Amino acid sequence: FQVVLGNHDYGGEGLGIEFGKAKNEIDYTLKSKKWKLPAAYYQFSKGSRDFFVLDTNLVMHDRADTQKEDIDKWLAASKATWKIALGHHPYLSNGKHGNAGSYDGLPFVPILNGKRIKDYLEDHVCGKVDVYFAGHDHSLQWLNSTCKGTVLAVSGSGSESTTLSNTNPTAFQTLSNGFIYVTIDGRTLTAEFIDKDGISLHTE
Repeated sequence: FQVVLGNHDYGGEGLGIEFGKAKNEIDYTLKSKKWKLPAAYYQFSKGSRDFFVLDTNLVMHDRADTQKEDIDKWLAASKATWKIALGHHPYLSNGKHGNAGSYDGLPFVPILNGKRIKDYLEDHVCGKVDVYFAGHDHSLQWLNSTCKGTVLAVSGSGSESTTLSNTNPTAFQTLSNGFIYVTIDGRTLTAEFIDKDGISLHTE
């Protein structure tokens, strides 16, 4: 499991403000043969695919200066056929939390509104990777809108489902618990939405 940190990993009952807590999960990498979280943010490669794992919780709380610099360097150096970014907070979402910059219907509330995440993704990720996979909202979504050409998906249904709207146009969305199963063959990426019972719901 290549792990991505989210707000609950940083405690504070979901506020993500107990910044020392994530180190416990990072340290667990040294004890587990399956758990892969070498740092709060990191990169790894699989064949012709480069993956960039972001710590969006640190971005939200303005603790990501080094991350910004490193991500820029890693992306600039990547020669991979596919560049895929993974982060907890979405850029766009029809779920309960909504779009970055106006999370939870709080566009004028600093930090909580996700404006820093919106700016970070637009400045350092969007248009530089092929796909950005996020979670945070408890639903499955494949959005029609992109971020400077970067395809956006939400796969955050590992917990109790919440709500969905039609704020952003999507190719598919569901409150069914499940996951997105991605396969890449050459220059073709296929995303299959599979529910908790193993039933295929949709393919992109």
